[in-house]
Amino acid sequence: MDILNLITSVGGGGVGGIVILWFGKTWINERIKASIQHEYAEKLESHKAALKAEQEIAIERMRADMQIAANEHRIRFTRLHEKVAETVAEIYAHLQKMHTCLAAYVNPFGWANDPPLAERRKEFADALKEFKDYFLPRQIYLPPEITEKLVKFEKCAGKEAMKFMVFVEQKAEPTKVTELWMEASKKMAEEIEPLLQELERDFRKLLGYEQAAQSASVQP
Repeated sequence: MDILNLITSVGGGGVGGIVILWFGKTWINERIKASIQHEYAEKLESHKAALKAEQEIAIERMRADMQIAANEHRIRFTRLHEKVAETVAEIYAHLQKMHTCLAAYVNPFGWANDPPLAERRKEFADALKEFKDYFLPRQIYLPPEITEKLVKFEKCAGKEAMKFMVFVEQKAEPTKVTELWMEASKKMAEEIEPLLQELERDFRKLLGYEQAAQSASVQP
């Protein structure tokens, strides 16, 4: 009100005073309007800064959570890979033992001091049981296609051992013992051993040896 009184006193009465009073009011309104806009702009900038800070904090928190999740996933994957590698190593050892025992059982070119067939058969049967006892509870760690091949190997080996026991060891057909013995040896070379080699390649692929070898080959 002091500024209005000043304008009024300076402008005097009449039309001139009215004009000056109008300009004075307009000037005051503009000043008030400008002050409000300035205050609003300051609050808006402060609000934007607060939102940006909160957003950056949220982003950093999300990154931290994602990093924690990634580390946990990496740890779980590493442990799983270690378990798979352990399972593969043990299964392969059982496979080799079973294969060796079966090869010794059906071998037609043995030595005079070799164990009798019945003893060799028992060694194979024990190896077969050890394989099944280890493999069956742990097949979940292996891909289905490898599991199928392992089951095929076990059944094929067991079938050949049973056939050899009946027709060669126990001489169910005495006139065909030599022929069936050679047939069993041929079966080992043409079916069982190639299947074992195929499983070896599958195991290496599962453990990542092929990828590691390819990566090493492309490095300068």
